[in-house]
Amino acid sequence: MIKYYATFDADGFPAAFFNDGVFPDVVEFGPVPAPTEADPAPVAPELSRTRNPKIPAAAVSITHAQWRELIDNQGGRRWGGEGVVAYAPPPPLIDLMAYAAAVHTACRDGGVTIGGMLVKTDAESRGLINGAYALIEVRPDASIDFKASSGWVTLDAATMRAIAVAVGTWVQLCYTAYRAVSDGIASGDITASAQIDALFAAVRLPG
Repeated sequence: MIKYYATFDADGFPAAFFNDGVFPDVVEFGPVPAPTEADPAPVAPELSRTRNPKIPAAAVSITHAQWRELIDNQGGRRWGGEGVVAYAPPPPLIDLMAYAAAVHTACRDGGVTIGGMLVKTDAESRGLINGAYALIEVRPDASIDFKASSGWVTLDAATMRAIAVAVGTWVQLCYTAYRAVSDGIASGDITASAQIDALFAAVRLPG
């Protein structure tokens, strides 16, 4: 039966495997006994057997089943001191500041419901809303053809003004949440993406 050995890194993951088929034991034999009638072809007796010196002294003796488990589950198994144990890697670390920036952009630009209308709030839409607001400031009698996410509407100056103010308020609320998140990351109070999601999910227009 083949004997298996393995060395492991500091975390218990295999670094190298050895077996005595490739690195046979060093065996010392005694002299061959004289033939006898009972044993006409005697063989030299084995006096000692030691591990091949090419196998590191730190190598651990493992069974064929343990070797197979380590080979078949690389990265998912490691040596636990007395046997093979399962290993589940921790979730990857994320750049919380970069994640917060992405969530802020999605929140700010994702639209907001105003007076029953879903209003787009991406950069282009905000620019068009600001232009319409500027128009009604100089022409308060103007009616504004406006396309919300829910379809076309015609707005008077008061309604257009309310939408522009609501969109501006929405943008500022998103930035207020973003600042709170950034401060929380810097202070160590925010350590997970779920906390960032929760803060932005709580952004609401007043009223």
